[in-house]
Amino acid sequence: MNKKVILFSVLGAIFLIVITAGGILAFLHYSPWASELMTQNKTPETHQETVEPAITKKPLFKPLEKFVISVDGDNTRRYLMLELTLVTHNQEQFASYDDYMPVIRNSLVQYFSPLNETQVSEELHHVDKLELDLQTRLSSTLQNYGFKPSLDEVLITKYVVQ
Repeated sequence: MNKKVILFSVLGAIFLIVITAGGILAFLHYSPWASELMTQNKTPETHQETVEPAITKKPLFKPLEKFVISVDGDNTRRYLMLELTLVTHNQEQFASYDDYMPVIRNSLVQYFSPLNETQVSEELHHVDKLELDLQTRLSSTLQNYGFKPSLDEVLITKYVVQ
C-alpha cells in the first residue's frame, strides 16, 4: 500500500506542476498586462520598425505591352497603337505593377475610347501634357484599388495612328 501512496503522490505532484505551468503560459499569452511588460523589456534589436520603401537613385522603368484601341475617323475606323513605360524610384512597387496591369489597361481604354481621330491627334501633339494626364489618371485609378502608387512618370515611347 505504501507503493500506491507514493505513486499517487508523484502523479499528483506532476499534475500540479503541469497545471501551474499551463496557467502561467496562458496568462503570459492572453494577458494584456503581461504582453505590455514583455514589449517594454525588448531590446532595440527586437523592436520592429516601419520599413521605408527602398528608394533607388536610378529610375526603374516598367515597359507596358503594346496598347491598341480603335478610334473613329471621318468615314473609317482608325487604330491608335501606344507603347508606354511607367517610371518609379520605389523598388518595392516596381514588381507590384504587374498585379495591377488589368486596371492600368482598363484605365487607358477609358481615357482614349471616347476620343475621335481629331481629338487623338490633338492629344498626341502635346505629348508632355498627355503623359502628365496619364500619370495622374493611372495614379488615381490605382489608389481607388487600394494601391498607393509611387508613379513618377508615364513615358510614351512610341505611338502610331493608322
